[in-house]
Amino acid sequence: MINNVDDMTIQRYLDDEMDEDEKTDFEMKLHQMDSLRERVEEYQMIVEGIRYYGEKEVRHKVLQLEAEAAAQEEKRHSIVTNWLYRGVAASLLLLLIGAPIYWQQDEQRYARIFNKNFEPYEVLGGTTRSANTEKDLVLPQAFEAYYKGDYTEARELFIVASGQEDRPYIWLYLGNAYLAHDEDDKAIPEKAVEALEKVLAYPDVDLKTQWRTHWYLGLAHLKLNQEEEAKQHFEIVQDTDEYGEEAKNILESIY
Repeated sequence: MINNVDDMTIQRYLDDEMDEDEKTDFEMKLHQMDSLRERVEEYQMIVEGIRYYGEKEVRHKVLQLEAEAAAQEEKRHSIVTNWLYRGVAASLLLLLIGAPIYWQQDEQRYARIFNKNFEPYEVLGGTTRSANTEKDLVLPQAFEAYYKGDYTEARELFIVASGQEDRPYIWLYLGNAYLAHDEDDKAIPEKAVEALEKVLAYPDVDLKTQWRTHWYLGLAHLKLNQEEEAKQHFEIVQDTDEYGEEAKNILESIY
């Protein structure tokens, strides 16, 4: 019987994480061992099902299959075949053992996609306050902190600025500040989503700002491992010049 160590090896093979020597050795075993080859095929089938339907839906389908198979066995119905039992058993085993591991891998994959594609929305230069400013507005200070990469301070200042001035781009930069982080803090994607959604609540926000907001909302949802929500935002910008190519690449990688 193939053990759990081999399950991990199968995962690494399917995810193309082996070096050439290890891959060659594993494929020789696949050629020599029918049981291993069948297990890899079953593993791949169930993993694809998990990714497409989601763990909850697949678990329900497997339990339904198991119940149907058991009922047919009791009646000794001729249409119950060995492959059905083997498929159900493999499905249950993979859901109990493999699915959490693959779920974790998907979460790590989303994190890698986020890290590859996220760059804080650019500020072209530091901003200083005018000596003639009538009110003590903090927005220039917020941009200065953001430009310097001090995202912790930038977040605090953008929050204050949002109460002083009613401008959608304040929320865009605040959302970026929540997704970015410096050495002393971590990204807070939940807060990023809240801030970015406020941009889209403005009825007169321009189209390019909408696109930028959808792009960063997609990345924020990826950071949260919320695939369906992320897809919706990337689909909106996949035909734009600014984000189209990157959005399509991400969509292809998570479908």
